[in-house]
Amino acid sequence: PGMPPGMPPPGMPPGMPPPGMPPGMAMAPVTMPPPPGSDMESEAKRAKADEGLQPEAQWAARHPTVTLKLLGPNGENINVPGVTIMTTVKDLKTQLPSDQLGGLAANKMKLSTAKLGVLKDNLTLAHYNFSEGENVIVGLKERGGRK
Repeated sequence: PGMPPGMPPPGMPPGMPPPGMPPGMAMAPVTMPPPPGSDMESEAKRAKADEGLQPEAQWAARHPTVTLKLLGPNGENINVPGVTIMTTVKDLKTQLPSDQLGGLAANKMKLSTAKLGVLKDNLTLAHYNFSEGENVIVGLKERGGRK
């Protein structure tokens, strides 16, 4: 079992070449990606999802209510008319007809769209610039853990 490439052997200070490597050949520093869930990773993902969206208040002024087209976890197609644009994703989940979604409870739902990905519970539909007839995918929320 060897060390990962770029890692000094135990007992060697970082940046020192391992035994057998000619002096003067310093090892390149190892850079790690940001850990999952870190602020750096979250900011990058959030910037990508929010790219090109209009400010929430401007959007809400022009689109007070919308009709949503839901695609349920079992392939159900459900129209939900008259949803207020300032509704949070969390509140929307409680308004959805769980009896038509196979009895799926609001706290077990994961809402997403093709262009925005998974929607965060604390943000409004106006934040995401939802428009009339927006397609929303209703899935089962999965908890973390190894597979």
